[in-house]
Amino acid sequence: LICDPPYQSFKDLVDVLGASKGSISNMTRLHLEAGLIERFTLPGDRQTYYQIRPRAWIRMLRRKMIVFDDLSRTAERGHKLLEQESPRRDLWRLCEMRDFYGFISRKVPALIDEYESEAERKRDG
Repeated sequence: LICDPPYQSFKDLVDVLGASKGSISNMTRLHLEAGLIERFTLPGDRQTYYQIRPRAWIRMLRRKMIVFDDLSRTAERGHKLLEQESPRRDLWRLCEMRDFYGFISRKVPALIDEYESEAERKRDG
């Protein structure tokens, strides 16, 4: 986030962070898979570089939203199944999980849209 230049090679990351090659390799792979960073090369340079992707935070949150939706639906299915099996059973934990992730799933997309509109106004203004 604060490196100069805004991209770094694998060797740069090992040297600056003082971490093992294995750790850097694992973390760059995880960050690439999560969409947080991107890999690229520079013309005439054989090294591979890494940098934070534009809008990385939004991409990551949108991916998390898929998980939140799944959690809400899973809790709802569990609640329905258990409620039919034993209507008097205490299911508040499932209800709380379903309601929380359902709330997040409904509200966060609008917040992302609002943020993107605000960010666009700042860039254009």
